[in-house]
Parts: sequence; structure tokens; C-alpha cells
Amino acid sequence: MSSRSLKDQWSSNGPHTPDNQTGSPYAASEGDFSVTESGTRSLAFGDDANGLVVRSPPDFRQTLVFSDQEICDDILATIPKLHSAVINGVKGARWKRRNVKGGAQLAEMEPNYAPVDPDDDLDLLHAAVAQTELRCHLNEALSVLLHQDSDAYDSTMKALCGKKFKKGEVLFHQRVAFGANSQEQARAPVRNGDDEAPQQGVITVTSATLRPSAGLQLQLQSRHKHTQQLLFATCTHQYPGKNRAVHVMKTVPKSVHDQVLPSSDRSSLRRQIDHIAVGFDLQFTPRHGGSNRQTTRIFAHAYASDRPSSAFRDESGKHRAASVAKKREAAATIHAPDLGRRRAALMNPEARHVMRVLTESVAQFERVIRRRRFGFQSFIYFPKEGRERCGRTTIAQR
Repeated sequence: MSSRSLKDQWSSNGPHTPDNQTGSPYAASEGDFSVTESGTRSLAFGDDANGLVVRSPPDFRQTLVFSDQEICDDILATIPKLHSAVINGVKGARWKRRNVKGGAQLAEMEPNYAPVDPDDDLDLLHAAVAQTELRCHLNEALSVLLHQDSDAYDSTMKALCGKKFKKGEVLFHQRVAFGANSQEQARAPVRNGDDEAPQQGVITVTSATLRPSAGLQLQLQSRHKHTQQLLFATCTHQYPGKNRAVHVMKTVPKSVHDQVLPSSDRSSLRRQIDHIAVGFDLQFTPRHGGSNRQTTRIFAHAYASDRPSSAFRDESGKHRAASVAKKREAAATIHAPDLGRRRAALMNPEARHVMRVLTESVAQFERVIRRRRFGFQSFIYFPKEGRERCGRTTIAQR
């Protein structure tokens, strides 16, 4: 993977991104750093470091904790899980379908079921799925997922998740060109055998602070910290046909997280849970007649696993068929009660809450897109009592 920064419409134009710097792609003065305070530590783009840098007082010595190469390798390894979920859908006894919310169809894995489905992935401790179809262009849906600065990310996520999303920041943003290995990891299998591999994409590291639901607070009481502050690595790319795109986000390795934030902030990743990942597969169907006739299908898949993402690298490309056959053999030999007990023992309610919040955000995509079409307004919420009193919209009152 080539980690050089590529300038185009996806690259950030603000003063806090590497793309905006002259000379060496990461040559910046001290005043150009984008700093996010986190207790006694801070995050910044480093002078010579291609990735996420931690600066610790009192001397503010910089330490590269997550390079762009590591970010790319870590997040791309989860893409085969998304592709498998798209192909298999929500068929089988393990899926419990939930009520349709905002036009989105929701489903969640049942920990105890029998017999074990042949396509059940034993790497997953839990999974959730949301899918919807919107009348919009692919780029409109992508703009909801891709953010270059903290303000846009924070306001959009609050619109998608409501009060459950407390705060968000973009800590690192870079456009990268994919090398041969990265292309193989991101390759999309299709039914006719003519698979596609993306050439480039955008990687970011973001911070997301999520509030618990009322039910979760009662369930946890005071045993664990209710609010979750997690670091996510993300990768966004389009495929050569321009009719399909993928956005994947994964919690960074615990060793990276704990150098930036206290481990108590990530109780959803406690004990054996290695990571939580959420993938969005977007498929565009062009039609004549403008955006009201064009459709984009969004399939969101979240999972928690006790295995590192590096263990999934042989599930894509030319190794995919052998990997699928091996997984089916394993699923055929395992006892359903043993699998259910293992998943229930390792999974925790905080991780389940994080997965639900992020997948259910799909139900609000249409609302966000419509609001942006109406002049790309910021998300300002007017008092309800004012509208109820006069029975007219704010614009009509003017």
C-alpha cells in the first residue's frame, strides 16, 4: 500500500490535514498541528510521521502510535466480513428480525439457536444488520459517511444517532493509493466471477463518545463506565465501476487505544473482545430522470470478535473460496449449545449497544440527505413550542 497523500475532492482542504502542507507531505510548523486534548495527552499530525501521533507532556515528545500503513492493513482485513454478510444476507435461524425503523430493515444475531447455520461465521461473537434503499445518488450517501473535519463529523453523527452520540472528532485523515496487497484485501466478489478491486481510498481515525440507553444504565448500574469513548479507524473507497462503494470502521487495536485514552473508556472491549467493526456496503442503480428515480441500497453490518483482524486476511481474493469451505466444515462440526454459551459468555451489553447505535443510524440517512439537498443546512433544531403555537414553518413566518 502506498501511503502517499493524493489531492482531490476527497482530500481535506483545511489547515489541519497533511494534504495542505508544502514541501514534505508532513512538514508542518508547531502552529499547524491539529491537537485534540485527551486528559494529559494530545493527538497531532507529526512532522515526519505518517499516521496518528501522541504527544505527552511535559516535553511534548511525539510518538507514532498508528502509522498509515498499519491503519490501512488493520481496517482492510475486516472487509471480507462485510462482503460475506452482503452475499449471505439475513437468512437462517440465527437472525432475529426486528421492527422496521425509518424504512430500514433491522436484524440481530440470536446467541442461542439450533442447528448451526452452514454460513455462520464462528469468528463472530455477535452481529447486527440494517438495510435500506434510498432515492439518491451514491455520492450523496457517501457524503454522510465521509468526513474531513470534526465539526462535520460531530454534527452528522448527532443527526444520525440522536442523543446517544455525545461527541465526535476527526483525528487523522488521508487519501491513499492501494498497492497490490491492499487491492486484494478490498476486492469485491460478485456472482458472475468478475470481481473488482479499488485503486485508492480515504483512511481516517475518529473518536466517538456514545451515551448508554436507559435500559443499559439499569443493566450495568455502577459496574462499568456507562459512556463509551472509542477510537475508530475507517476506510472509504469506490470500486472502478463507480456504482459501488464501501465504508468500513473498526475500533483500533487496544494497544493503540490505551496510549490515547484510558482503558476504562472502552469497557465495550473488555476481556476477550478484540474489536468491534461496522461496514457499509453501498450499491447504486442509475436511472434516467434525476435523483428521485436513482436508488442507492445501503447494507450495514456490525460485528464483535475475539480474534484480531489480521486473522481474516486469507478470507479475500483468491483465498476466499477455500476459506468459505473451511468455515462451513467448522460450522458443521460444532455443537449449537456450545457455540451459544461461548458467545453469551464473551459478549457484553456495552458492545451490543455500540453495534446497535451505529447500524440503526442507517434509518436516518434519508433525513440527513434531504436536509442537505435543501441548501446543506447545518443541523439546528428549533423549539417545538414555537412551531406548534403558530402552526407554520420558520420559513413561512418570514
